[in-house]
Amino acid sequence: ERFVGQRLTFRVTKYEEGGKGRRPNIILSRRALLEEEQKAKATETREKLHPGAVVRGKVTSLTDYGAFLDLGGLEGMLHVSEIGYARTAHPKDVLTVGQELDVQILKIEPAKSGKQGERISLSRKAMEADPWKEAATRFPPGTKVRARVMRLETFGAFIEVAPGLEGLAHISELGAGRRINHSREVLELGQDVEVTVLGVDTDKRRISLSLQGERDESMQQQREPSQQQREPRELPPRPERGAGGRQERPRRDRESRGGGGGGGGGRDRGERDRSDRGDEGAPAVSSSSGGSGFGSMADFFRTSQKKQD
Repeated sequence: ERFVGQRLTFRVTKYEEGGKGRRPNIILSRRALLEEEQKAKATETREKLHPGAVVRGKVTSLTDYGAFLDLGGLEGMLHVSEIGYARTAHPKDVLTVGQELDVQILKIEPAKSGKQGERISLSRKAMEADPWKEAATRFPPGTKVRARVMRLETFGAFIEVAPGLEGLAHISELGAGRRINHSREVLELGQDVEVTVLGVDTDKRRISLSLQGERDESMQQQREPSQQQREPRELPPRPERGAGGRQERPRRDRESRGGGGGGGGGRDRGERDRSDRGDEGAPAVSSSSGGSGFGSMADFFRTSQKKQD
């Protein structure tokens, strides 16, 4: 319906004269003209194309692995890795069909047997500034930067510290001292973390990273006791020790336990009682509850001996 009312140019591909009462049969084709125009454009464009040349193209289709651009009679392919230095999950995230953009010719390969047209590889990344040229200056060793986890592997995690700059945090730099078998045990895709730059190798385009600082701080906070737990508890005072290291009892305890002062006190009282009575009969037994009883037994033996004599 979009062609209704338009005046277009066609090529007659078939003509049949009509018979009695019939109209002539005429078959037209616009495609043939478009193909001829495209071949003419392709010839003109091909003369301008060479590796390193910058051309204007229009996006005709998008796929998982890249975008196809019309360069003017010729079609080139912009791979997803050549869209830009920043990692791109899918071309549709940054490009749309019908969009025009400048690209650089990377290489032109002749058509393979059985296929028409040459293969033209394009790049938009080649026209951007290379972030690796200033990586060592921007991120010297010891720099802490907020970054995003892009890939998780058994040997470590790839983390983007800046658009087009990815570093590797080895698995030994992820566990904060504990052993882990895979980086996904401590990280997630798309997670924002703070990393420390260990080193930058501009020639090999490698950045070594570590998460030990952030993990250590988080674990230290978990291990830190509360203020109440850190305050020492007051212990009751220990009793003083007397001479010789023996613990001294309270005075009233000593008085209650040593009220008789031993058997000596009981013996003296018993002798005084007997001398007052003048009794030489059975020995008096000390009634002192605090004495040991040895004094009264001695009196008993002395009295018994006098009787035998």
